[in-house]
Amino acid sequence: MSSEAYEIGFPGIATLIRLKKGIELYKQGYAKKIVCAGGIYFEKINKSIAEIMKNTLVLFGIPSEDILIQDDTINTYNDITGVIKKFEKTYNFNQSLFVTSSFHTYRVKAILKKKGIDAKVISADPYELTPKIWSERLELFQIIIREYLAICYFKLKGYA
Repeated sequence: MSSEAYEIGFPGIATLIRLKKGIELYKQGYAKKIVCAGGIYFEKINKSIAEIMKNTLVLFGIPSEDILIQDDTINTYNDITGVIKKFEKTYNFNQSLFVTSSFHTYRVKAILKKKGIDAKVISADPYELTPKIWSERLELFQIIIREYLAICYFKLKGYA
């Protein structure tokens, strides 16, 4: 699942961490395919986040034919439902691995559960719960608050 990218065509740090975990799982034989989801589109470079993710995976040695793209969605719920809709006839999502950030795993699990899918959700990044630098604590606080608000929104909308 994507997080961010720069308009120059390079993934942001959070996306790179998720990609790194996906590469590890792929190379260890836990996954035969990697799905890149993220539809935010950068007109300047004519690419979506999912395409930027795919290009990065290819740079790290993942064969292009083993990378699938879902890039016509713009949020977590639509990313997941879009992936399911696009690939449900080809793949059993109960045997899939969903890689996301540690603060995002609860929401992804809740959406999958609501869809009747019992997939494994894997955290790509271990977060330090008490960062030593105040700016990192503030950033973590903002991430957690945003995630709580997103969970509330998704529950109100019936997504999770």
